[in-house]
Amino acid sequence: MRVAFVTVGDTSRLTGGHLYNARLLRGLRELGHRVEPVVGAGDGFEEQRLAAGGFRLDPRGFDVVVVDALARVVCAPHLGAWRETVPVVALVHELPGLAAPENAARERPYEDALLEGGPGAGPVVTVSEANRRALLARGVAPERVLVVPPGFDRLEMAGRRREAPRSGPALALCVAQWTPRKGILDLVRAWRIADTGDARLRFVGETRADGEYARRILREIGSDGSVEVAGCITDADLARAYAEADLFVLPSRFEGYGIVFAEALASGLPVLARRVGPLPELLGDEAALLVPESAGPETIAAGISTLLCDGALRKRMSEAALRRAADLPRWSETVAAFERALAGAAGGFSGGALPEPTERNRRSWNAAVGAHESHRPNLAAYLAAGGSTLFPEELGLLGEVHGKRLVHLMCNTGGDTLSLAALGAEATGVDLSDRAVERARELSESSGIEARFERGEVYAWLREAAVAGRRFDLALASYGVVCWLYDLGLWARGVRDVLAEGGALALVDFHPVSMVFDREWRVAESYYAGGEPLDLPEGVGDYVGESGGGLVASGFAEGVREFSNPESCTLYRWGLGEVVSALAEAGFTVERLEEYPYANGERHFLRMREGEGRRMYPPEGMPSLPLMYGVRAAKTRERPSG
Repeated sequence: MRVAFVTVGDTSRLTGGHLYNARLLRGLRELGHRVEPVVGAGDGFEEQRLAAGGFRLDPRGFDVVVVDALARVVCAPHLGAWRETVPVVALVHELPGLAAPENAARERPYEDALLEGGPGAGPVVTVSEANRRALLARGVAPERVLVVPPGFDRLEMAGRRREAPRSGPALALCVAQWTPRKGILDLVRAWRIADTGDARLRFVGETRADGEYARRILREIGSDGSVEVAGCITDADLARAYAEADLFVLPSRFEGYGIVFAEALASGLPVLARRVGPLPELLGDEAALLVPESAGPETIAAGISTLLCDGALRKRMSEAALRRAADLPRWSETVAAFERALAGAAGGFSGGALPEPTERNRRSWNAAVGAHESHRPNLAAYLAAGGSTLFPEELGLLGEVHGKRLVHLMCNTGGDTLSLAALGAEATGVDLSDRAVERARELSESSGIEARFERGEVYAWLREAAVAGRRFDLALASYGVVCWLYDLGLWARGVRDVLAEGGALALVDFHPVSMVFDREWRVAESYYAGGEPLDLPEGVGDYVGESGGGLVASGFAEGVREFSNPESCTLYRWGLGEVVSALAEAGFTVERLEEYPYANGERHFLRMREGEGRRMYPPEGMPSLPLMYGVRAAKTRERPSG
């Protein structure tokens, strides 16, 4: 995808929002997307307002435009025009008017412009459930709001703790930008009156965001030798600072999410914070001492004293922090979720219309279904009597299916899906073709075999299923599926995201090496690779009829003759190495890779010999070569380093 990412200000600043954006952009680029950051103005309200008239972005060069809510003022006059050309995704770290209530009236029209629905308005991505509730309260439709929290594993040492307690005075750590909303002045005042003994307080983070506020803090610190101001430091030094600390203290008055709190949990630090926004849900009560939102320095001081004086309590809270961190998202998961949001916005643009050439492929398949089904009129009765359309290869790769939640992707008219359901699988079939899904539902009703069939473009269906929390134990994709995929990596990641932990994908398809031949077995094409599109003016053919019974276990009927498809289609050429690499890069463990010297059912070429079990071999005297391959790939969760 080609993505414009519009934000404002100095993007190198070490704020939570800019860190989130930077990690997101890096991750999207690593997945192969072209992401262009666009800085519209400085981050001040007046700077943006004055720059808005002259700000220019041509959306025609992109598939989707992402607008950071920080840029709401400079973008507001242009959103309508952009939405006429591309979908616009809003990224809301926080609502500015909620973070600074004194500015709510000023901010409202700009926030409304960014959040409004209608044509071209994509999802609103936010970083916490607390923000989601705020957006719903503002009238944003629930189905448009997606929560994509940041990962906690940005730092190399996240999740590591020293083996034994550090000797010397206790160390409290505060990582934050020095702005009034972070409550830094309250913390300094609390430190002065707390029972701190010989403990030390270390401040890490940007101090120049608000010059007057910083001067007040420094005056308050004065000559207190127990307080260290480290300022901005490298990620490696920050990781060491977390590892050296005994507790984390940050009495923010507002948080959109709080990446530093998640990093503190990952470092096993007890946390003291105000009970604001998303922090109660993020921190819980066992790993954090949460003081009231209205707490002043005296209450904060009492909390600091409790944590510094009770080592056993800190130890229990540290263990709870590490347990809580184990359930936090990794950055790879954050990037994958955001990628799904972008893909859904791009794929659903113009009222949900499919992009070309996918729409042509849908029409071509719709036109071919009738011809295919004319050759297997007895299929429903055959299935009802216990018959199966499955081949041994896919069954061997799937393993036991009884009692398993199984999704059959690109299932066509559902014969294989129903055969799996008859074996005890809780089966769901998904296909692009309206006619194929209609026929699958008819077969289910006529055969009495229960299965669910859903019409959907595979990328959009996988994204929506993942966002909805649907999970499957097994996924099957079989026979002529890879050639319809324009993005192998996106497909593999989509399959991964709908599989439960420990789930697996079984893929059986025709070997790309066989596609170098023409119908007469002459070498006519280069080895397929790179996802190169192949336009077929003749569209989807009647391969069922041409196979002469090889694809009809229920008994072949002559049916439609000399079928001609009025709709063209587009295929994509991929090599076997690219398929396996896409699965590995998506986080799968490839457990089996099989190559078969025959093709199940289909007669791709002339003079093919039919063997036992409807296996089709090359002509007599021709050397053996792989005509089909099979993969079993298991989902493995990525863990943080160390």
